[in-house]
Amino acid sequence: MTVLPTLFAGGMMVVPVVVEGPTVLDTSDGARIRILFANPDLLELMVHVPEWRDADHSSVRTGVVGGGSRTGRCSAPTWIEGWCCGTNTA
Repeated sequence: MTVLPTLFAGGMMVVPVVVEGPTVLDTSDGARIRILFANPDLLELMVHVPEWRDADHSSVRTGVVGGGSRTGRCSAPTWIEGWCCGTNTA
């Protein structure tokens, strides 16, 4: 899956100014994104921001996670729990 179907359907792509946890979290919440495309490293940055627990993730309907190999523990389960299970929604 790529962003192309989203763009063809009239959606837009939002790219954070810098790739750091607080900026990415602010951008995703501020833009009220519905589909999140991310790699494991980006998710790792997001879930370790102190504001993660209080952020409003209610607009996100689905996410696409993929990318290169990762060493160590991946935060994707934490991210999935936050959005899918409603533990981190406002």
